[in-house]
Amino acid sequence: MEKKPTIHRMTRRAAAHDYSRPGVYHITLHVAEGLGQPLGAVTGSLSAPDGSADAPRTALSPVGQMVEHELLHAIRARYPMVRVDTYTIMPEHVHVLLDVTDRLLNYSGKAVHLGQVIGGFKKGCNRRYWEITGCGGESCGES
Repeated sequence: MEKKPTIHRMTRRAAAHDYSRPGVYHITLHVAEGLGQPLGAVTGSLSAPDGSADAPRTALSPVGQMVEHELLHAIRARYPMVRVDTYTIMPEHVHVLLDVTDRLLNYSGKAVHLGQVIGGFKKGCNRRYWEITGCGGESCGES
């Protein structure tokens, strides 16, 4: 099976910034192309005022609920110096504000950067996605 190259739509990091330092970071993650809207569906009425029971919102699917759980629990369990400040889960992407309160270190005390934290989150979500959907490699029609 030939691995497809990763295509990045934009520069992901500022070259001069140290992403292992404390700070508040805005992260946007998109689902893989071709998966549609696996995280949920927008419900409610556009004319309803914010805060009302009928205001527009994303009704999370089981996959969206899993992503929310991983976001709120898995990152903090592995990196206690990272706190999810706020987040929004949309049908095909997620916005997150992460508050890094101290130097980023992994479980063995080695310095890491924010990209490794996000990479671990994505890997955990992928593993759980495969469990939920039964989709992994050849079982989803990949060759």
